[in-house]
Amino acid sequence: MLFAFRAIVLRSLLFALTVTAVSLAVDLLVSLGVQGGPPPGRTREFFVFRSALHGATFVLTAAGALAGFALMRRYRISVRRVTALGVVVGLLTLAALLTAMRLGGFRAMAAWLLVASIVVSSAGARLLGQRAQQP
Repeated sequence: MLFAFRAIVLRSLLFALTVTAVSLAVDLLVSLGVQGGPPPGRTREFFVFRSALHGATFVLTAAGALAGFALMRRYRISVRRVTALGVVVGLLTLAALLTAMRLGGFRAMAAWLLVASIVVSSAGARLLGQRAQQP
């Protein structure tokens, strides 16, 4: 039982780290590469907002993934597949977060992170995982 919980926590952390890393990479590419960096005189706000955004991404995605993988605890999904799910969600997350921020503020952003990670982790475990053997 303890081993199963440990596996769920590790999968959740891997998923959250992957989502955060991919969304951070896309954010850096767009904000620094395409847009040319922070607006003049707004450097501090630029980095504070992005730090909070990606910190919240990690925490809320980890919480949602923990719930999603716990719901499907009878299914074992490989590390490679968890990482692939994280990459897909990470690519969509930055655009979804910025849209949610405009439409509903921080509550909408939190809802997106939690719901998306619960749905993707549970559906991914069910569809891509294999049913564990019953003792």
